[in-house]
Formats: sequence, structure tokens, C-alpha cells
Amino acid sequence: MGLTYLLPQAIPDGAKLEITYVNQNRGNHNNLDENVVTCNLPTTPWQIGKIIRYNITLDIPRRQVVNIAASIHNWDNAGNSHTTEELMY
Repeated sequence: MGLTYLLPQAIPDGAKLEITYVNQNRGNHNNLDENVVTCNLPTTPWQIGKIIRYNITLDIPRRQVVNIAASIHNWDNAGNSHTTEELMY
């Protein structure tokens, strides 16, 4: 799971999310394949004091996004271990 801290903002229609992942080559298990998939980003706004979690389901063999869903959580109730002071540095 990766974390990115972003500024509060509205997500415009047509915004895209690009995901890069690496997996083991089917034919030669000594090689790794890097893959890139792109999907539409849900237009859930990034609000002040909130955490947006994206649950992304990939179909690895077909190299495509099957589903992407956003959920909104209050900053203090989302299991975030960083304080406001830590994020200011």
C-alpha cells in the first residue's frame, strides 16, 4: 500500500490514474515485467481533514483495471499515525 499526501482540491472529469507495477515473467521466471495501466480517477473531491482511500482491483494477466472505488474517512479516525506538526516539515 502506498501513501501520497495531496492538497485538497476538486477532481476534474476525465482525470486519469496511472499505475505501474512489476510482476514475474510467465515464460522466464528470472525476468520481471513492468506494466502500466491507466484508469479514470473517481471524481470524489479531496477535502480538508479527510483521507481518501482508493481500492484498486487489477486483472494482472489482462493488464487492466477491473475496479476502482473511493472511500472517505475523517483524518483522525483513519489510522493515520502522522500528526499535523509532522506534516508541516
